[in-house]
Amino acid sequence: RWLRLKTPYAIVPNGAFLPDLTPSLHGHATIRFSYMGRFAIDHKGLDLLIRSFAVFYQATRHGYLFLIGDGADTSRLRRLIAHYHLQHRVKIMPPRFRDDKAKALTETDIFVHTSRWDVLPTGCLDAAAHGKPLLVVPQTGLAPYVQKHRAGWVTNQAA
Repeated sequence: RWLRLKTPYAIVPNGAFLPDLTPSLHGHATIRFSYMGRFAIDHKGLDLLIRSFAVFYQATRHGYLFLIGDGADTSRLRRLIAHYHLQHRVKIMPPRFRDDKAKALTETDIFVHTSRWDVLPTGCLDAAAHGKPLLVVPQTGLAPYVQKHRAGWVTNQAA
């Protein structure tokens, strides 16, 4: 039998709390990209993110990438950053929660997610809830929403 409730309800598969935003312009001297989530290189495509940032940095000579999170691949991620000589431009930061997460997202210019397979990643939802443009690959499951709402950019190639 189905559960019958007197109060209407809805199931939300993934979601984010919408903050009370006051948009601000930071005036950074250089662009700040961020990724927030689990450090699982193969799943989250973090090798693609580091390699892409290396290409960007070679071409522009500016920018920072903040990797916020933790996971089994943290050591491997540090080696990958060193391989591309990006230790001065890619910063690994511990996981952030509540006000610390909001502050980290506020200081971000573009939120990047390069997952090889995912379904509505929570980090992207949090970043979008903070008004940050997203740069995502089609495998995030967010491409139609990002395009429809002009909420950032979707790469034209799969991860």
